[in-house]
Amino acid sequence: MDQTCRSTLAVQSLLKLADDPSDTVRSALLEVLGEVIYTFRDDPGGPSQELIDLFVPEQKDWHKSEELMDFFDSSSSLDLPSRSMLLGPSQLGGAIVGHLESPKDANRLRTRFFKDPERPIVCAFNYPALTLVLGRERWSEIRDYYLHLTEDRTAKVRRTLAASLGEMANIIGTEQAEEDLVPVFWDAVRGLTKEEEDIRTKALEGLPKLLRSLNRAQQEEMAADLITVWENSSQYWRQRELFAGYLGELVGLVGSRTDVVQGLMGRALRDAIAAVRDAAIGTVIALVSLPLNIPHMICSFPSTWISWVPNERALVRRSLLWLWVIHIAVDQREYTHASLRPS
Repeated sequence: MDQTCRSTLAVQSLLKLADDPSDTVRSALLEVLGEVIYTFRDDPGGPSQELIDLFVPEQKDWHKSEELMDFFDSSSSLDLPSRSMLLGPSQLGGAIVGHLESPKDANRLRTRFFKDPERPIVCAFNYPALTLVLGRERWSEIRDYYLHLTEDRTAKVRRTLAASLGEMANIIGTEQAEEDLVPVFWDAVRGLTKEEEDIRTKALEGLPKLLRSLNRAQQEEMAADLITVWENSSQYWRQRELFAGYLGELVGLVGSRTDVVQGLMGRALRDAIAAVRDAAIGTVIALVSLPLNIPHMICSFPSTWISWVPNERALVRRSLLWLWVIHIAVDQREYTHASLRPS
């Protein structure tokens, strides 16, 4: 089937399904809409505007999750037959189509399609696919609805958007990532409640990809607040473990603010949780392979650690840990004893 026929068939079929009297059918369409649009990624010109309009409605049809739930709780059912009432395919061309001949009924059905309670979460999940199909050149066409979704305070919508920040940044480019995605990251990681833990974790997972999409000045600006992000994770050791695991990757993504990574490394290596310390030790392998003044960076840690330890037992444990860090560094690169000796 050629491109024109495929596009025409998709548009005609999906527009009819969007006006189907069954809530179940319309919801099923919403769930597969992103996948259908993605199938046109290689076609010249991309998907038709009619399909995009089903995904990104007019502003009058923008609603947050709470508003949609209220709408469905309070609205009365349409006086139209449901699919469960059908006896055979012949009725599809009879009773239902007869009802849909009324423009008023068709408009009401389309309104219900745009007010599906699952629309915010489904669209949030499929936004990277839609953005990839249209490309950064057409980001302006779908940007406003994305920003509308970022205002939804439902946990599952926020978590889904946070999880895709890195991929979205890679698609839309440096300038738009700073303007449209960085604020979403900070909103996600500043949530300190237990209910927001998953949102924070998803945002932190995508931090390296997000930083990689920014220019040097933007990277340094974000890096300046990363220690605060770490300290705000004091209740959630798994987030600190995640953070510690990619500190080596961050060295090349924070511009001149390698001091921030050094500060984070010190915190990670003296963390009370063994899993966090182990993740930090593993990061040393990545650090020593970078073109930095690593001997100086490594040797600046001991004085900080020793001044921090509360008792002799902790000092012994810290010293053993330090010896293990040195062992990894020496094993990874052939440093001399002199270069590793603190000045």
